[in-house]
Amino acid sequence: MDLRICHAIAQRRLIEFRYNGVLRQVEPHLYGRTSKSGDVISGWLVDGGNVDGGNADAGYRSRWRTFVLDDLSDLKILGEHFAAPRDGFNPADPRFAMVYCRVDYSSESR
Repeated sequence: MDLRICHAIAQRRLIEFRYNGVLRQVEPHLYGRTSKSGDVISGWLVDGGNVDGGNADAGYRSRWRTFVLDDLSDLKILGEHFAAPRDGFNPADPRFAMVYCRVDYSSESR
């Protein structure tokens, strides 16, 4: 578990990293472990990769992405903040066997 990611989520700060060699900026919403992929981040892709959703593999226009930590490098916590959880955020995402941390999605935080 990388505590930097939990700190970024708690502070609602963007993170930047290389994912499969491509620089990405992401609003991290959920960080944990899946039984299939190990440790992963579920987040909103702000910049980098294919933000327009035209990725043939994705098949949809959402900017929600899941990033496997083993494929991630050069992680940086940025100074920029995001306001509230994005539409479509699922704090109980069934893909996660264990959740390390998640964005506060209570009514007080909106």
